[in-house]
Amino acid sequence: MRNLPKLHPLRRAWDAWHEGQADQAFGHYQRALDSMPEDAESLQALGYLAIEMEDNFNALFTLGQAVQLDPDSPQSQLLHGVALRRKGDLAAAATAFENAACLKPGWIDAINNLAVTLEELDRHTEARYWLQHGLKDAPDDSDLLNQLGSVLCATGHPSEAAQAFHKALGREPDFIPAQFNLAQALMQSGDYESGWRLFDSRLELQEGITPPQTQATIWKGEPLKERSILVWHEQGFGDTLQFVRYLTLLVAREAKVVLRVPRELHRLLTASLREVEVISETAPLPRTDFHTPLLSLPQYFWSETQFTSDVPYLAPLHCSEVRLPPRGKRLRIGLVWAGNPRHPNDARRTLPWETLAPLLNQQDYEWVLLQIGLDADTQGNHAFLRPSRLPGDFLDSASLLHEVDLLLTVDTAFAHLAGAMGCPVWMMIPFSADWRWQTGTAETPWYPSMRLFRQPHSGDWPAVLESVSHALAEYSYRHNNLIAA
Repeated sequence: MRNLPKLHPLRRAWDAWHEGQADQAFGHYQRALDSMPEDAESLQALGYLAIEMEDNFNALFTLGQAVQLDPDSPQSQLLHGVALRRKGDLAAAATAFENAACLKPGWIDAINNLAVTLEELDRHTEARYWLQHGLKDAPDDSDLLNQLGSVLCATGHPSEAAQAFHKALGREPDFIPAQFNLAQALMQSGDYESGWRLFDSRLELQEGITPPQTQATIWKGEPLKERSILVWHEQGFGDTLQFVRYLTLLVAREAKVVLRVPRELHRLLTASLREVEVISETAPLPRTDFHTPLLSLPQYFWSETQFTSDVPYLAPLHCSEVRLPPRGKRLRIGLVWAGNPRHPNDARRTLPWETLAPLLNQQDYEWVLLQIGLDADTQGNHAFLRPSRLPGDFLDSASLLHEVDLLLTVDTAFAHLAGAMGCPVWMMIPFSADWRWQTGTAETPWYPSMRLFRQPHSGDWPAVLESVSHALAEYSYRHNNLIAA
């Protein structure tokens, strides 16, 4: 944009946008779009600004034309890839990034964008190839090293990934993405004590973690005897259900503990955590001495507690009106096969209905529909038992778990709820699973009642369901014999 005269509409649009004048910027941009010649260089400039302005419609239009006019321009290919990726067309974006990387060998921006997109497509071997190719020319580039570590974690090599993250941080010590990724790699490999020390880097990186507006001081491990501390829910429901176990350790330090959670968790945690004051996120904030996000607690207790042996730490009474029909003789299995579609990793953790459906044809079990937000047409001819009404919050869901023999689920908050209650739960997880489930094991010390069924290869849900089917036959046999006895 520097070479454009100040009165040029595209230059005016650029200046207005970067001065925070969005309406003026869009007006100038439209005039530039109407008046600029349709040559590749002009279209590329228009597309670049459209990307800056998050106007993906015009970005795709102008950059697509630019690539058609000059397919040998690495800049146009790269920018077109960015627009395609924002649209969600990852395969086309990967092609554009690869074109850019081939047209301009050693271009780190193209290689890194390509590797990120290939990882999202689960094309890890290709991503690793391109990253290693780029690191030959730029062996200390922190972005490439960080992305290589991410690919290594995703393919079940957290120790090798940690080496890549360490090298990136040796080059750039304040590189927050590498700090957070290193924390996860260390914990995925079982080194929780080192991982927790870096885990607070998430607070600078992850969107949506917003501290409450309180005058309290952030807690950094100070003595808590006769002091008060506000602990606040920061991320997903499952994270909160997993880590509220640490509140008892604050209580043991003679602190007055206030827990702030969303409405959906309020009744459950009020009924379960009798020594903690539980407030809703809509309630006025009490005055406390300290405050802390919930997931920052383990770093202060890990060396003395390791994995806590306190399960069940959520044990609400049967005080919900949500019920299931009376039990029959068959094994009763609660079923959850999809997570929150807004979760960034939901595409990997949600089990496709068409893959799951054959398992439900087995008549030896009673299947209880616990899935929330199910389209009625998805069920086909499968007969589910249904709750007397849809659960309104997690206390209702906890009541339902008392009425099933086993929960079969993907990686959702339901899995954490069952694990925290000590209920039998089988969790089906992708090959590239979350750090807390480590690698290569069917057990997790977080929840003694949980069994993990992992994809042997990326995307291989049929193999998981085959293992589940065999395990269910054995489990049902033991269950029926127990009833008969």
